[in-house]
Amino acid sequence: MELSLRQITAMVKLALDIADADGQSTDSEYEVMSVELKSFGVTGEECQSVLDEVNKMGFINAVTLISEMDSEQKTEVCAFLAAVMCADGEVSDAEVNLWRNISKWCSFPEMSIDEALKHFRGESSTSCQRVDLSNGYYEGELKDGLFDGQGKLFFNDGSRYEGSFSNGKRNGHGVYYWPNGDRYSGNFENSKMAGHGVYYYACGDSFEGQWCNDRRNGFGIYTYKDGSREFGEYKDGVRDGCTVYFSPDNVVRVQQYVNGTLSVDRIYRGFKTGSVIQ
Repeated sequence: MELSLRQITAMVKLALDIADADGQSTDSEYEVMSVELKSFGVTGEECQSVLDEVNKMGFINAVTLISEMDSEQKTEVCAFLAAVMCADGEVSDAEVNLWRNISKWCSFPEMSIDEALKHFRGESSTSCQRVDLSNGYYEGELKDGLFDGQGKLFFNDGSRYEGSFSNGKRNGHGVYYWPNGDRYSGNFENSKMAGHGVYYYACGDSFEGQWCNDRRNGFGIYTYKDGSREFGEYKDGVRDGCTVYFSPDNVVRVQQYVNGTLSVDRIYRGFKTGSVIQ
């Protein structure tokens, strides 16, 4: 697995924040960071460059960079951060809370601290291998002959999935890629998009919200390529309830849907109450 220097910088930034969460960084925590940098082939000169960039990088920027990694990279970062947190043998509530929040914000695979440490030490209890399928193949961890843990599914039509599995199905966080350039990053249940997730369209639009059985279900935000945003409720994949649309030129559109059918449509300009155009 390879990481860019920019990604490594983000990883170190979060590690330092976790180490400082209890108010005192230790030599053992720095040692874990140093060893990890060497494992990624970072030279002494590059190491200094990384540290210089860490001082310039904001926390949100670091989280954003890590959140854009693939599932294998996220698993490695999650395990690394846990190792830094536990390096001095004393884990504070502040460190654990920050590690858990970072895991949530970066959409890390679900792992306990113990599981993360085992992964960091290479003590996975599951086996990693390839399984050929009629419609593609699987590469990853198995348990009792079933897909379980972290893995990748490659399909003959060009689509693929990278993320968590349990009992032979896609469960937990993962990313699904379609041949047309669309992708979904979020939670899965029984191989279906479910819970919170973000669907990125090849055209540049995106939808972030709640899903159930591969359909939008609950509150969501649709962001258009031009910067317009639409906030609304969905049920079984269609709009259901109030939808509010904001455009970059300060036009607000308020709509009401009933099971996908538009019933009310109002447009306001300049965000001024009462300036109804239609």
